[in-house]
Amino acid sequence: MLKKKSILKTKVTKRINAYVKGRNAEYLAKKELEDNNFFVVRMAGSHSPFDLIAFDVNVVRLIQVKSCNKRAYTSEVKNATKKIENVKNLFPLNCKFEIWMKNAKKFDKVVL
Repeated sequence: MLKKKSILKTKVTKRINAYVKGRNAEYLAKKELEDNNFFVVRMAGSHSPFDLIAFDVNVVRLIQVKSCNKRAYTSEVKNATKKIENVKNLFPLNCKFEIWMKNAKKFDKVVL
């Protein structure tokens, strides 16, 4: 019985750590945008294609933030792109759709 409990605990811990890692990446992205004079809303727990909505007087930026290792990078970009493409036509033309991939200390930014 001890073995099952330790396996469950490991799975839960990994899930929480992934959530914390992703949330921290979202907060870093939010701060970067706010430093550039954008008003930013974080879509916590929404399960929408976008984690952040940032806007100023000229543009609305809908951003999916990902924090992953190099192995998962390509598949994460493909999955996020697919989700965004499915809803892109529902938004006004002045919206920019972006995927921000967190690497070590910076973001790689993909604009769709």
